[in-house]
Amino acid sequence: MNKCNICSELNDDMVNIPSDYANIVKSKRNIILSSKDLVVLPSFGPLNNSHVMIVPRDHFFNFYSLSRDCSKQVEFLLDKLKEGFFNSFEEDLVFFESGAGANSNHSGGCIVHAHIHCVVQSKEFERSLFKEVELEEINDKTTFDVQKGYIWYKAADGKEYLKNNPLLPSQFLRYLYMQSSSTPASWNWRRNIDVGGMQSVIDTYRKIFI
Repeated sequence: MNKCNICSELNDDMVNIPSDYANIVKSKRNIILSSKDLVVLPSFGPLNNSHVMIVPRDHFFNFYSLSRDCSKQVEFLLDKLKEGFFNSFEEDLVFFESGAGANSNHSGGCIVHAHIHCVVQSKEFERSLFKEVELEEINDKTTFDVQKGYIWYKAADGKEYLKNNPLLPSQFLRYLYMQSSSTPASWNWRRNIDVGGMQSVIDTYRKIFI
């Protein structure tokens, strides 16, 4: 796990943490919300001031691999984020995961520590997403491919969609969101971590959860 940026941040290991973000991590100001097994953090290279990630404290490839209790914690945090953001800004959040598989990481993610992206709704992003990825609405018979990976999307109306083994390039959904919204072109967090943007995200959610 030495090269996992999320593990580094959660364990206060500053090896993979930018020096100007280290003080924020040390003071725990990076933690927006938390539960027993999960933490909400600002995304490196945030797409806008709404962009946070739900991550497990332990290293898992994807959220479908987590326990049932963890799944309940995920739902609690999703609802809390969505309700808080809408009450404060009258805008809906949507959620997506590029779930890495145990045998493959072609799901469009760029790091294999499970993380759910939370961003303000962009209807153009949703149109582009359904055009580029053959998502199907989840039902009782739906199976998540934890070996080859998947894309999961939860729309503003609460409906959930899935595409197993999507074979997408790294950070594809981040790129798609950037193209479909007013997000700056600096969507690639590996090239532009943007600590100032992360502080803006923290400040945005601090106004909600005070």
